[in-house]
Amino acid sequence: MTSATTGRGPDNTNLAAQPDAALRELNAQSVPPGPRQEVYCTKVGTGHPEEMYIVGAHMDGRGLGEAADDNGSGTALVMELARIFSDPAVQTDRSIRFVLWNNEEGGLAGSRAYVDQRVSLQGKEEPAGSGRYPEPKWLGMIQHDMLLWDHGMPRADGSYNPEQRSEADVNIEFQTNAKLADEAMKLAFRFRDANEKYATDYPAAVGHHMTNTDSTPFMDHVASISLRENERGMQIGAGWNPHYHQPTDLYSSYSDKDFRLGLNAAQTTLGGVAQLAGVSLKD
Repeated sequence: MTSATTGRGPDNTNLAAQPDAALRELNAQSVPPGPRQEVYCTKVGTGHPEEMYIVGAHMDGRGLGEAADDNGSGTALVMELARIFSDPAVQTDRSIRFVLWNNEEGGLAGSRAYVDQRVSLQGKEEPAGSGRYPEPKWLGMIQHDMLLWDHGMPRADGSYNPEQRSEADVNIEFQTNAKLADEAMKLAFRFRDANEKYATDYPAAVGHHMTNTDSTPFMDHVASISLRENERGMQIGAGWNPHYHQPTDLYSSYSDKDFRLGLNAAQTTLGGVAQLAGVSLKD
C-alpha cells in the first residue's frame, strides 16, 4: 500500500526518526525477496470438523517502531484466544482456525494468497474416509487490526487527549460492497451482542466500511468482519491515532486503559466465537 495522504500524515520511513538505537538496528535489516509464510493452528471440531470459523490478525508492521498497536495488539489477541481454546477441556462443535497473516502492510498479500490457494479446497476430506479436512468450509472470518487507541479526534492545536476517551468502543466493521454483505452484517451484530454480554468495560459499535485489512480478500467468499479501535476509513485514516505507522507505535505509548480496550475486544471475540462454534467443557 502506498503512503497515506490523509490528515494523519505520511507513513514514517525515516530511520533517523526512531530515537531508540536497538529499534533502529532492528528496522534497518533488509527484507530479502521471496515467499512469506503464514502461521496458523486449528481447533478441530468434535461434531463438524468440516466447518470452521477463521480468527485472524496480521503480524507485520511498518513505521519503524515496535508495531505495538498495529498490529501487535491483534496478534496478541489471536494468540491468547488460541491458548484458551487449546485447553483439552474445551471442546467445540465446529472447528476454529487461528491465523497470523504476513505481508498485510504490503497490500494484504498473505491473506489474499491464502484465499487464492485454499478457497477451492474447502470442506474436502483428505484422504477420503479419514475424517480429516485440511481446509474446512469457511463459516465466518473475524479479523483483528489495531485495538488499543481510542482517544478521539485531534484537538484544534494538533494535540491529543492523553487518556482513552470515555465513549471509547470496539468497532465491528463489515463491508456493504461485499457479495455477502447481508451475512456479514448479521455476523457483526452477533459479535455486538457478544460484547454486550461478555465485555467488562467498553461497548461495541457496528460500522459498514471495512477496508484495508485482511478480512477484505475473504469478504466475497464468506461473511467477514473486522474488530478495531476506531473506524478504519473515517477515523484512523483522518489522523485519530498519532502512532499509526509511526516510530511512536511502542508498548510504552499505551496506558492501562488502552490495553483494557484490547481486552474488551478479546472478550468480544471469545464470546462470539464460542457461541458460534458451539463450545462445551469436558469433565
